Amino acid sequence: MSRASSVRVAEHELTLLDRRRRRALRRSTVATVLPQPADNLLLGMTGVENLTVAARHRRSPVGGLPAVIEAIGIGDFVERPCSTMSGGE
Repeated sequence: MSRASSVRVAEHELTLLDRRRRRALRRSTVATVLPQPADNLLLGMTGVENLTVAARHRRSPVGGLPAVIEAIGIGDFVERPCSTMSGGE
């Protein structure tokens, strides 16, 4: 007897979504973060500038960034140039 597979992301059952809806969910929910800042960020910009570029790329409202920055506790260094940040930051 075989069991049906189930894959859930953000409360969505992926096996039930068509290609278009899976792509939309992936674009709005999933991100890849590599361990080195140089692999993820535009080093000539600050953290805030990088977040703004990312939000615009994802068609997300930029006005919500201050609340996100506060909620995840990155306000201490997000104004610094990304070239000065460590991998953990």
